[in-house]
Amino acid sequence: MQPGRWAAKVCTAALIAGPVAIAPFLVPGTSFFGYIHVLRLASQDGFLPGIFISNIAFIFTMVLCVHALTEPAVRDAAYHRLMKAVLGAGFLVSIFAAKSEAGPHHLIPLLPYLCAPLARAASAPRHGVQAFLFILFLVSFQPVSSVVGDILLMLANWHRHAAVI
Repeated sequence: MQPGRWAAKVCTAALIAGPVAIAPFLVPGTSFFGYIHVLRLASQDGFLPGIFISNIAFIFTMVLCVHALTEPAVRDAAYHRLMKAVLGAGFLVSIFAAKSEAGPHHLIPLLPYLCAPLARAASAPRHGVQAFLFILFLVSFQPVSSVVGDILLMLANWHRHAAVI
């Protein structure tokens, strides 16, 4: 990026993001203060480690699958930046989504970013099967992620109780 261009990009992003962030509150019956009230109610639930582990298992497994399904030739610097960004965002979302009635479905907006490297890798006809298998995996993963999270939480509880005995 050229020096001085970052300011123009930040201003452009702000001009686009501002109206998008305000748009839901322009609909009749939707209130900004009502939204803040719901957020306050949700913040009283507390942090649930089992859901956090399930969330982390979800995003980590997704990134691992994309990495396994892409060839080394596709894994350039932009690919690695994207994977780090998805893992970082996934970790942050996992913290906030570790509440009652929450879970890995809050990480679904990150999945299109994971499909971009696959689309690049699938441009060759021999990789179409890999992309198809990954899409099948995405469809079936949430129940698997919940089971993995439950197993990890069970093992953590077992280890904690075994240390007490």
